[in-house]
Amino acid sequence: MGEYVGLDVSKDETAFCVKDAAGDVLAAGKAASDLGALFEVLKEHYLCPEWIVIGTGALTPWLARGLRARGLEVMVIDARQAHAVMRLQHQKTDAGDAALLCEIARTGFYQEVVVKPEEAQENLGIVKARSHLVRRRQDLENVLRGLMTVPGVGPMTALSYVSVIGEAGRFRRSRTVGAYLGLATRRYQSGEMDYSGRVPKQGDRLLRALLYEAANNMLTVVRRSHPLKDWGRGSHKKACVALARKLAVLMHRMLTTGEPFRWPEAASS
Repeated sequence: MGEYVGLDVSKDETAFCVKDAAGDVLAAGKAASDLGALFEVLKEHYLCPEWIVIGTGALTPWLARGLRARGLEVMVIDARQAHAVMRLQHQKTDAGDAALLCEIARTGFYQEVVVKPEEAQENLGIVKARSHLVRRRQDLENVLRGLMTVPGVGPMTALSYVSVIGEAGRFRRSRTVGAYLGLATRRYQSGEMDYSGRVPKQGDRLLRALLYEAANNMLTVVRRSHPLKDWGRGSHKKACVALARKLAVLMHRMLTTGEPFRWPEAASS
């Protein structure tokens, strides 16, 4: 007399139910979702299983291939079909799901799903990973394209900025980015003395140099007027540092809002 085994698989535990051909429950319980442990538990509760039935899921290919490699007959059924039957339960439990899977196998009311070979599964994973990388690359290109609307900011500056800043949301205020990159001047205040010193030059050195170069380009090459240039006061070096800090703040705001750089509208005459 053959037995039928239903397995309801989850990440940590797998509920099992064993029935005979007449539908009587021979054994039921739970085991760790570990191939070796599950195989040992099943060996204790059946003699000659007709089918071991598993619903489709993330762990199904791994479990089905592993049990078949140990000489067991495994049937994988469409989880959507199984769920249609499971919805008839008054109470949904892992043990109840395993019992229903077992009953589906015993009555023959199922639609078998072919488990892909491991090589095919790996190839499919590579294709999906490539598709994900293509989307990520497109998203990154869109972000860089937006940052490059800032005068003086090229591909290297935009990419370095995104790489160093990372998740824009980790900065609660855009103005703190200047200090993070070492572009905010030190302030000394004691009694009647209150003055700003040099920039600390902390943070990423390459990005700081690229922002300085972008500021220099905006001050010397770009002829069009913009309020950003008002930050360029004092000596040329100080002007570049001040404008580089403002660019760092502006670019963070652009990352946060998704808005491109905009020139101020010309005043109407």
